[in-house]
Amino acid sequence: MTVLALTDSNLTYVKRTLRSELYEVKSSHLSEALAVAFGFKTNIAFKTFLNNTSKEQFVLKAVSGNAFCMRLLELNGEEFGELRLDKIIRSAELPDPVWREFKSNDVSGKNTWFKKCEKMSIPFITITTRRKYAHLNWDHFSLNPKHDSSLKGSDDGRSLMHKLYDAFCKLPPTSKKAFFDGSVLVGGIDNLTPEEARKLADTYFLHIYSAISGSLP
Repeated sequence: MTVLALTDSNLTYVKRTLRSELYEVKSSHLSEALAVAFGFKTNIAFKTFLNNTSKEQFVLKAVSGNAFCMRLLELNGEEFGELRLDKIIRSAELPDPVWREFKSNDVSGKNTWFKKCEKMSIPFITITTRRKYAHLNWDHFSLNPKHDSSLKGSDDGRSLMHKLYDAFCKLPPTSKKAFFDGSVLVGGIDNLTPEEARKLADTYFLHIYSAISGSLP
């Protein structure tokens, strides 16, 4: 699972990149497959949703790369299993990501990302990569302090903490070196593989943002 903020810039980037990688596929077919990947039955339904959504609203969608490929198979009669939609969505070129990945010495990049999180009122989630392992970090200090009081010691906070720790516990046995050290407000997981860190970053953003926004994405 990957997570995408449905901003105009993100949607333009994803569609443009897909058209470049799958130049033999009709643009209308790509649009239909993307709509299904976002959880809609048709592209018309997806466009209607966007038209009825305020431009000021931050809208998230969990994206299914498998649903995308299956819909393209139905429309084109060809397999596109080698295409990984999640790689496009997790690209460093994506205009409006929900988390960012950095090298351990990229302090400037992290500071810039924090300012963007603060501006967008989203949790500050980063992945720091080393030679073999990665560290996932989450923090609420980019958000309004009211969220701290609403989650600290509350049923909502305990529920969120359970979801975060449960996602960590579902890591494969090969991740036995991974170490969870955190709370509902701030924490980190060390010794993850980069791919495990990316999957957890998507999951953690969904859980944390859902809790602070008061609704599911």
